[in-house]
Amino acid sequence: MGADLNARKLERNTLAVYPIIDIGYHRFVDVPRLSGAALRGGATIVQLRHKGEDFGLVAELVEKTRGWIAQAGIPLIINDRLDVALALGAQGVHLGQSDMAVKTARAAADHAGRGDLLLGVSVTTVAQAERAMADGADYLSVSPLFGTATKPDLDPPAGLEGLRRIRAALPTVPLVAIGGIRVGRVAEVIGAGADGVAFISAMDEHPEQGVRAIASAVRQTRASLNRKEQLE
Repeated sequence: MGADLNARKLERNTLAVYPIIDIGYHRFVDVPRLSGAALRGGATIVQLRHKGEDFGLVAELVEKTRGWIAQAGIPLIINDRLDVALALGAQGVHLGQSDMAVKTARAAADHAGRGDLLLGVSVTTVAQAERAMADGADYLSVSPLFGTATKPDLDPPAGLEGLRRIRAALPTVPLVAIGGIRVGRVAEVIGAGADGVAFISAMDEHPEQGVRAIASAVRQTRASLNRKEQLE
């Protein structure tokens, strides 16, 4: 399908370990600490999320964390707030189904001279996934995959079968999954077609160890799948 060509900007491996630092959930004071823990634990991409309208708060947090993230050589993604991403030079923005339209965001980024801005989109169905890629998305997040307490107002979970359907429809698109994924379920999520795992609550008690455990599970699963492919 031609929509796959929109994925050219992002390597699929970049989505392997995708911590999301939620300012409301994790508390403002913890954001710099969590960012450092995420990087030490093996994050390959980091997202900052804040559902409020306070531009100044989000901007301050981006300023505090983007230097460390840039030094690590991984992308910083801002949830919802295209204005923040453009104003502060973040590498991308992530949009939900009820946020700004993907076409509108892509046009605004291009107009601002940021044709390189990564656009991620949350989806639960093949139709949503295909439309997002056709409209200019660079990667997709199957969200929620399972039920989750951190965002109880989300659409019904896609489940592993939903993930498999989206991967089958878009076999080369960078694809991450989020929602109720514990370390013990990473293998089945990667096995169902996800390139990586996004998470929030894994950083609750011991952030660095939580990220490291996810990263290790992703690596081990990929290695196992690669060995299996070589034997077939």
